[in-house]
Amino acid sequence: MLLSGETYGDTGSSAFLVGKVSGDSGSSESLLYDCLLYSTPGDIDLWPALMVEDLIPGTRVGPTLMCLFVTQFQRLRDGDRFWYENPGVFTPAQLTQLKQVSLGRVLCDNGDNIQQVQPDVFVKAEYPQGYLSCGEIPKMDLRMWQDCWEDCRSRGQPRAFAPESRKKRSAQRSYSGKKKVDLSDPLNRQQDSLNSDDDATIVLLLAKTKFFQDFSNFAAEIQKTITTLKEQINKLEARLKQGGCRDDKGTHRRDREHWMKEDCINCTCESGQVTCMVKNCPLAPCLSPELMKGSCCPVCRDQRMPADASKKH
Repeated sequence: MLLSGETYGDTGSSAFLVGKVSGDSGSSESLLYDCLLYSTPGDIDLWPALMVEDLIPGTRVGPTLMCLFVTQFQRLRDGDRFWYENPGVFTPAQLTQLKQVSLGRVLCDNGDNIQQVQPDVFVKAEYPQGYLSCGEIPKMDLRMWQDCWEDCRSRGQPRAFAPESRKKRSAQRSYSGKKKVDLSDPLNRQQDSLNSDDDATIVLLLAKTKFFQDFSNFAAEIQKTITTLKEQINKLEARLKQGGCRDDKGTHRRDREHWMKEDCINCTCESGQVTCMVKNCPLAPCLSPELMKGSCCPVCRDQRMPADASKKH
């Protein structure tokens, strides 16, 4: 962990890099000293010195920053009580299987028809010599997590669990708040077994009841949706049987019927579809035409004829 006010020399000493900052000409750290930014090499601040360190080949950091990273991650691992390598978490056989799992194996098992991957998926590799077939990458053997009979003759067979793994918790653990009973008495042991079986039966019945209730609600929703669709289909069929059309006012129109929606809008019913056309009026032959009631196009008052009548002369 980086401490406030800690110098580069102090950190180097703690990271077993004693003598790194010596002020010798040619070292990257001596640049800060040569530029008169610090009076002595021991006063160099940690962060500026980390930025000018020579990079470790294959990395983007110098030796001191690498040491800090490694130390910090080691402390994170050692302080994690759930770390998978801690004693008692996994058996040696299970730990062996976990350590041979790779991200490449994960991609092969879960990807979309992935047949080949790099040994290290974070490193770019040349194809095809730098790739491995998914069949060559080790898999995790889940049998290491399978309880077997005492002689393990059934290992590798599905559901070959030992009877001990199927036992229910004792009444002493399950009903700690109740009056203690003498489990050495055969009658008490029999009653305890019956109570455990009854509890398991009740839990199973409750689970089945909830399942059937959820399924019943789902079926009711489906039935409601089907009823609504049937009503809509019946309405459409009734409209098709009637034939013709209905205008914007709800009036039924026969097929091929023509009517005027407005003075200049002519509508037609064809094959159940209403089509309306707007009449275009030409320019009036007079200077001040007037629109008369019942007429679509403007009328010249002097000549007493519609504006489109000039085309006939």
